[in-house]
Amino acid sequence: MAWGFGGFRHGSKKKKKTKSYDSWFERHSSEQLKTLLKAASLPVSGTKSKQIERLLQCPLTNIYAPEIRGMNMFNNYITLEQIKARCREAKLSPGGSKFDLVLRLIENDNDANIRSNTTPSKSNSKKRSADSRDHADVTPGDCSESDAESVAPSKKKRKVAPATKKQNKSLEGEALEKRKRFRFQKLNKQIFDRLQWKASYKHMNGDFIKGGRVEIDCPEPEVFIAMFADDDECCEGKSKSMEGKLKGDTNGIKKASSGKLSRSFKTDDDVECSGLKGKTYRLGSEAVLKSPTSVSLHHGKLACSFKYTVM
Repeated sequence: MAWGFGGFRHGSKKKKKTKSYDSWFERHSSEQLKTLLKAASLPVSGTKSKQIERLLQCPLTNIYAPEIRGMNMFNNYITLEQIKARCREAKLSPGGSKFDLVLRLIENDNDANIRSNTTPSKSNSKKRSADSRDHADVTPGDCSESDAESVAPSKKKRKVAPATKKQNKSLEGEALEKRKRFRFQKLNKQIFDRLQWKASYKHMNGDFIKGGRVEIDCPEPEVFIAMFADDDECCEGKSKSMEGKLKGDTNGIKKASSGKLSRSFKTDDDVECSGLKGKTYRLGSEAVLKSPTSVSLHHGKLACSFKYTVM
């Protein structure tokens, strides 16, 4: 029992025991330890005990491990003021918590080690220059064939990579026709979705004309030309070979200096021949594409701007 203002009271408040740590790294979470491991270019996987073990084994990080309390694993304890002094010597900011200061020092020391390992030393450069002078002093006429072979620097054979097929090969024949039909299906589907029935279509009766625009992916310029170049079957123009079309000698298709391909249909007959289709609704109504309608290909995108009316 203990004496208090209210008389005797049973028991007394227990003092909280401060937790002791064997190393400074045990104070931090697993995420903070991963940050330190990354700064030292060490693996971050594993449990917290394995992460601490890596930090204790690394010479860049183990100097910050000693703790005042508990079992000290190292004799050299570094105070906070000493850590700040090291930051000032390395021209780093001395502000922040101890964790921030240690992190800056580890990153700085690791970068210095990487630079020292990548830059060639002066002794190696001197050896190379001396060897080059020795080779320059010896001429083929002053030595025999065997000596000349030993003096001549050995050349490593380059590994020639096997020839690969060109990836940008243009489509031709049946493959071109299949891709052409596929692009037309996608383009017309986008037009169908754009022409979904609306209540305002009841009052158009072919007198009012509206506009729309759709876009699909088409990275092949030869497919665009095959889709919209003039053809003998539908138009009066003379069709040309795909090779001539790709060079810019196209029927109705214009090629800009930026590489953009475009084609405009200025009459309703041209729109009907283009392969672009409108949409048929129930009860006999129909959305008809009208002129002017245009298509273009730029940066792998096929865009179609069209006019339409509902009849």
